[in-house]
Amino acid sequence: MFKSIFKAYYTSLLGVLSGLLTQLIFIRELVHMVPANEFALYAFCYQVSIYLNILQLGLDFATSREIALKLAKADHAGAMQSYLFIRRFNNKICLGGFVIVVIGALLFYNGIGLGPGFNPLMAAKLVTLFGIWLIIKFLANPNIVALIGNNRQAVVNVNYVLTTICTTLTALVLLKTSSLGIYSMPLSLIAFSVVNFFLLKSKAFKYCKAWLVNDKSIVIPQGYNKRILQFSVITTIGGLAWTIEATSDVFILNGSGLLTLVGFYVLWWRFPQMFFDLAGRLTTSAIPSLNALYSRSEADAEILFNRLLLFVGGIAFIAFIGIACCLTSFIYLWVGPGFFIDDLQWVSFLIGLLVYSRVIGNCFGMFTITIGRVKYSTTLSWVQATVKVTLAIILAGSMGLKGLFIASIAGSLIQVAGCIFLLLKIKILRKDVLLLIAIGYVAPVILLFSRISVKVTLFQFFYVALITSVCAALSWLLYIKITALDTRLKFSLSVSQLFSKWKLPG
Repeated sequence: MFKSIFKAYYTSLLGVLSGLLTQLIFIRELVHMVPANEFALYAFCYQVSIYLNILQLGLDFATSREIALKLAKADHAGAMQSYLFIRRFNNKICLGGFVIVVIGALLFYNGIGLGPGFNPLMAAKLVTLFGIWLIIKFLANPNIVALIGNNRQAVVNVNYVLTTICTTLTALVLLKTSSLGIYSMPLSLIAFSVVNFFLLKSKAFKYCKAWLVNDKSIVIPQGYNKRILQFSVITTIGGLAWTIEATSDVFILNGSGLLTLVGFYVLWWRFPQMFFDLAGRLTTSAIPSLNALYSRSEADAEILFNRLLLFVGGIAFIAFIGIACCLTSFIYLWVGPGFFIDDLQWVSFLIGLLVYSRVIGNCFGMFTITIGRVKYSTTLSWVQATVKVTLAIILAGSMGLKGLFIASIAGSLIQVAGCIFLLLKIKILRKDVLLLIAIGYVAPVILLFSRISVKVTLFQFFYVALITSVCAALSWLLYIKITALDTRLKFSLSVSQLFSKWKLPG
């Protein structure tokens, strides 16, 4: 089972790298080919459209978990019923999604929700195109759920890699060879989402053929809808809070009359966000196994969770150091000095700290749901979102982007502190592991007193990035070795053997 966890994670890394190489190239070209206000509008409309994912009601996570549990018990009929439920549900919400897209486009077309100086017609077109793309994704999601529930996360990841590369390269070609401009990406997304729908369907029936059948006579048991919807709605309410916390920045900037800063925000946050994705995907890959293990042995799940937290925390710590040291020089090499902001050193440090906090908080939050504390996690998410949004509204006007990142860090610390309180109370989180996580927060403060040159060559950038990453990794591993955490948690420091002891169903 853990071989499949790391297979899923390694293929996730390919997804991160493919997104890094393609998206960064596309955004760089887009920034230099369209006016700054058009790029800001593009980023804003994309962020608005992403909120359509709320219509999924958390059913993708809940149903993949349900399928995994049923397959662990060899209940193939139950797994098929779960698949049918989400497929039928998603077919229905597509209509609701279309209505919301039309309403959003009409509002923007009439200038409602836009700051001065932005083209209403352009905004309406962007929201419509991004909305169509997401609606098509709703139709494909049940096949992704089936594959993940069947422990085929790696298949989903490879599919993501291929579609990301093809979509972005096509958008880049359209951008360079046509007059489509900011419409290049949404049009490319629509085209490949249609292709991907049929590709995922064939993959699902290929890898899940033991239980996934085309039998229209299968009936969903009475009460099943209510039970899974109850779980899904609670997780979605929490997920909605997290979505608001993580994506409200562009709305706050718009509300503060700073929509022009959206472009700066996207560029400074885009690269660090991929490091969050890098660590978060390991947590996501491990959650199905943690679900199954926790149902069998809480003690074994405790050890696995602490291992996972150490490994994920190490990735986040390396990212923290690297971002704090190298983000400003990366921005200079990527898009030039035109998108620099004040207090460069402080901003880089704050973004690194935010990535670290969100990675740790995501790991805590996912495990809190695994152990059945969904209501606690949801309440905590709303407290986190309230703190973040309130502080951001207060600070954005006077501090700009720096104020937004400070508010986001404060919100993330609420989630981390709340989960730590719970997991210590029920004696799942080890105190020596917690100490290392705490050290990860304070150790990089020394970087604030350093003054690393912004204007560097590409060779100098990679040299500094490599040295800082290696030093951060060695520091983290050295602590684990000196404190004998590797012995007490019974795992080798070898990445390939990190989860070698456990053998789970599937």
